[in-house]
Amino acid sequence: MTRDQAFSLAKVFGAKQTDYLVVGLIETTLGEEPITKKLLTGTPTISERDFLDWCQARLAQWSRSLGG
Repeated sequence: MTRDQAFSLAKVFGAKQTDYLVVGLIETTLGEEPITKKLLTGTPTISERDFLDWCQARLAQWSRSLGG
């Protein structure tokens, strides 16, 4: 998923600010810097799979609160 897609999805599920960097597959050649320098700044990261699991958990919470 693109950065914009992840950001939009996070907002839909109630995220108010960016606390984590969602990291998918990063292709680099040995010795090259990662595509995003954010990986080098110490920003906490979360895998794309874990991010999607978080989204699924939020959706389940909403479903339960609506009586589903």
